[in-house]
Amino acid sequence: MGKISKNIMWILSVLSYAGIIICYPRLPEQIPTYWNLGYEIDGWSNKKIILFLGLLPVIILILCDERLKINNRMNNKKYTKVYGIIKYAAALLLIAFCWISVIIVFVPYVKMEFILRAVLGIFFILLGNYMPALKSNYFIGIRNRWTMSDAYVWRRTHKMGGYLFILFGLLMAVMAFFQSAAVNRVVFELLIIGILGVNMYSYIIYRKIKSNL
Repeated sequence: MGKISKNIMWILSVLSYAGIIICYPRLPEQIPTYWNLGYEIDGWSNKKIILFLGLLPVIILILCDERLKINNRMNNKKYTKVYGIIKYAAALLLIAFCWISVIIVFVPYVKMEFILRAVLGIFFILLGNYMPALKSNYFIGIRNRWTMSDAYVWRRTHKMGGYLFILFGLLMAVMAFFQSAAVNRVVFELLIIGILGVNMYSYIIYRKIKSNL
């Protein structure tokens, strides 16, 4: 990603943390930090946790930049751009989740379940869209013994994984307009099954290649 995008992301992360520090004294001792499958508040933590959560986007940016420098497999402009997009999407997701915990304290009548579903849906669609472009590496992606041992298996697995994440993202976006814990549970179960299926798919492709040698 370009220097401008990088600077914007850093500014957003710093401003987000500054806003959290400003809001901190007004927060109650306990703030919501966990939601169940029905997107209902199901867990509370001491407000001090928000000071750590607010730093996660910055930590993600730093760790990803350092990892990019030492991973030779990622020294390519095309793939550097892809990793940049995923990195910034993850940082924005963390910023959104952090502020959801803050906003719901001050504006409890806001329908956070809609926002949570929409944010997660967009994230998975974005992730799925760029997964097929991921180059084999030790940092991001579907990493198992079969994808890491063969570039072809990696490509086929991430193409399939991309379809899975886009489908899941679309389901999440549609779910934003419904309030059903049962439906949410089914969708998440399908995601788990899909992830297991993608890993099995990589094994099948790997065995097929080996059997043709």
